[in-house]
Amino acid sequence: MKKLILIILPFLFIGCATTLPPAGPSTKMMKKANTIILKVDQTPKEAYKKFYRFLSDHNFGFRNTDKDLMLLKTDYRDFGNAASSYKFSINASIRADSTTEIVISGNGNMGIGKDYDIYKSHHLLDNIGKSWKKMNEIVSAYPHKEILYKRN
Repeated sequence: MKKLILIILPFLFIGCATTLPPAGPSTKMMKKANTIILKVDQTPKEAYKKFYRFLSDHNFGFRNTDKDLMLLKTDYRDFGNAASSYKFSINASIRADSTTEIVISGNGNMGIGKDYDIYKSHHLLDNIGKSWKKMNEIVSAYPHKEILYKRN
């Protein structure tokens, strides 16, 4: 029994050590960032319509939208090639305080199970890292005055 505990104990510490606390928002992308915040010079209604059109122009269909709550969820879009294919969807909510913000996250899916959150991974060859990099590339092209990153 002692041997079993000694074998399992290091794995518990490793699991705890890899969990990072929430961080941001920050202009610098932190490790495992999973949210992008675009600050825009638009009213919330304008931002909703224009970001909807922007995603549509980038070949995203929509799974769910809500104009009243200012929420967008795209369908999954395939990227990559036959040897290295991956797909993800984009979730966006438009919020207004003193400025209008588009808060963006994403979900990946390999077609064989549950969705997974995408985030900045240091392994850019895995689907999580590739999806995050591509999503960041796409949404950062939307006209904005500031871009922030955070980790939930």
